Amino acid sequence: MRALTLVLLTSLCLAPVGAEARARRHGHAPRAQPVVVELFTAQGCGSCDPANAVLKRLSDRGDVIALTYSVDYWDYTGWTDTFAKPEFTERQQAYVDRLKLREIYTPEIVVDGQRETAALDGDKVDALISRAAKARRTQGGALAIRRKGRQVEVGARGARAARRRSGWCATSPARTASG
Repeated sequence: MRALTLVLLTSLCLAPVGAEARARRHGHAPRAQPVVVELFTAQGCGSCDPANAVLKRLSDRGDVIALTYSVDYWDYTGWTDTFAKPEFTERQQAYVDRLKLREIYTPEIVVDGQRETAALDGDKVDALISRAAKARRTQGGALAIRRKGRQVEVGARGARAARRRSGWCATSPARTASG
């Protein structure tokens, strides 16, 4: 009986690994979770138009969920950003505090809520996305994120994560780049 229990437990533990191996054997790559890329921008920011173009390029990738947030702290220059919201500035300030940055700035990109860089540094943005994707493949995560056309599904991964009652949600218009 102990041997049967051990075999069953081992099978359950290895089932996800087996599914991934079967997918590879049949020529299917395991489905990767998209990486969330957030751009903090403003209409009054002179460098933000090129950053919007960077985010537009990223939004066309299937492995990225691109979000843009217009912040309001540039409004003092006399140009009121019609898309800016104080909540977006608060979100960016929370990243400044969490990531222990010196100051808030635009255009800034935050990748998976873990790392940030100037949005105009396309090579570094791409490197951070690759790093985040690799971390997800090797470490997994509590969230399962799937992109289905223009929709994004976010759910709990595993029984332990499913028991949690709190979570977060990110919303974005259908197109992330502003004209």
